[in-house]
Amino acid sequence: MVKEWLYRYTIVCGRELKSDAVIANAWDHRSDAFSSVGTMIGIGGAIFLGGNWVVLDPIAAIVLSFFIFKVAFDISYKSLNELLEASLDSETYRSIEEILISTDGVLGFHELKTRKIGNAMAADVHIEVDRDLNIVDAHEISTQIEDRLKEICGENGHFSIHIEPCSDSEYYNPICPGRIQESGHKS
Repeated sequence: MVKEWLYRYTIVCGRELKSDAVIANAWDHRSDAFSSVGTMIGIGGAIFLGGNWVVLDPIAAIVLSFFIFKVAFDISYKSLNELLEASLDSETYRSIEEILISTDGVLGFHELKTRKIGNAMAADVHIEVDRDLNIVDAHEISTQIEDRLKEICGENGHFSIHIEPCSDSEYYNPICPGRIQESGHKS
């Protein structure tokens, strides 16, 4: 009972902090609770139901071991992706692309790279702007993008936005998937 309460409290804290380590600790509490329940069922069943039910203890242990293995695999997989700085999930990636496409003054983008660093998200991108913009206006576009990215990635996100002058006057290049047509749609 206490371990389940600790799981519930710790999982809420872990999600608020976006900390995989705290979430892993919460699952450790839950696996302890399940171990206690499994042991109680196995041993209690054998005591109250008689010697023929001694098999309940090893069956409970096997079922519990599968649960613990699954939780360990899920936590290890997530942590390994974080250590290897794997890309963000496709939904977040598409949200970032939408921000880039819909920001006024962005004529195209390329080399978008995303990753998770600890409990923070990071994105690196090259944006293309009108070559006749002054540096202050180009910087303002970059700042707008960064502010909008913080809305979906969190305030502690890390963003590197490289500004490049657009190389053509048509703003369209079917070879470059990050190029935006004049109508505002991605090619």
